[in-house]
Amino acid sequence: MMLKEYILLIKSHSISPYLKHKEDRDVRAMTFLSLITIVVLLLGQMTFPRASGKEICERKPVSMNVCGGREYKAYKCQGACESESKILMGDPWFRAECRCCKSIRTVTRSVPCPGGDEEKIRLIEACGCGNCNGA
Repeated sequence: MMLKEYILLIKSHSISPYLKHKEDRDVRAMTFLSLITIVVLLLGQMTFPRASGKEICERKPVSMNVCGGREYKAYKCQGACESESKILMGDPWFRAECRCCKSIRTVTRSVPCPGGDEEKIRLIEACGCGNCNGA
């Protein structure tokens, strides 16, 4: 249905005889809910193009300081993952579903330091898109 058809549907609906009494709170509430329903229905029919059409989440090199200042090559996760906000037909009206680029596999390594000491560090071995909660 197009917007004009939705508006005609509301005008022909049972609330139209009561529109003379605009101060009536119930009529205003029904009109407001009808307009919200139209917006939700129209948004549900729309599609929004994605920038790239796919998820990209990769390891990127970074430096970290170990052993009191020595540089060590490590990796971070960087990229873009698909997220969306879904329309619901009741309160709270929308539900966000977010995915983040994050580490999916890590390993602990011992780095030898000058003087014979060791420092344990955690390194990222693999990245991927996953639920943002608890990232």
